[in-house]
Amino acid sequence: MKTIVIEVSKLRDLHKKCDDKVKSMLEELFGKEVFSSEEQEMLESIRSCIECCETKSRENIKAMRDWFDEYIRKNQEKAAAMASQKPWVAKNASGEIVGIGIPIINKVLALRDLNDGKEMKWDEAMKAAEAEGKTLPTRDDWYIIRYFKSQIQALLKDNGGVPLQEDYYWSSTECSSNYAWYVVFNSGIVGTYYKYYSSVARPVAAL
Repeated sequence: MKTIVIEVSKLRDLHKKCDDKVKSMLEELFGKEVFSSEEQEMLESIRSCIECCETKSRENIKAMRDWFDEYIRKNQEKAAAMASQKPWVAKNASGEIVGIGIPIINKVLALRDLNDGKEMKWDEAMKAAEAEGKTLPTRDDWYIIRYFKSQIQALLKDNGGVPLQEDYYWSSTECSSNYAWYVVFNSGIVGTYYKYYSSVARPVAAL
């Protein structure tokens, strides 16, 4: 497929429309026009996803906009539930702590990163997680994990776990055969990364 370079002015218009849509959604959900740092990070992370399409085909631009609309819809449904839920310490049948339970997505975040916190290629991380009977969080899972960031970090620290690093984390969501999505945990920014590059990884397990 031939690569089409989108004019910067058109992209800026697209960014503004999407940004306005997110702000409108946040105003409706939170009833305010002044946003917290985490809400601002949400805007930036979504905007960065759209920006990565600058030199891709028009078909990919449409796919990204469709994903954006679906993301907004899902978050409208999740927002009310988030306000009344919080992470918990997950234990196995023997009473041993196995991770931190994450509301909304109903998954258990592992106590430690794979490979002792060292960076891994995407395929290596997926295989390492699978060997433990787990997988990596999806791109959307990471939004929920970051929403409860402070609570999760405290629970990990207080229950023998290792807090998440302020680093690039792989997700299980693929962008193509060669690229997968990542999240920068300290900022919440997401993007795509070549699978043969290396990032850290933290697995999750289904409840």
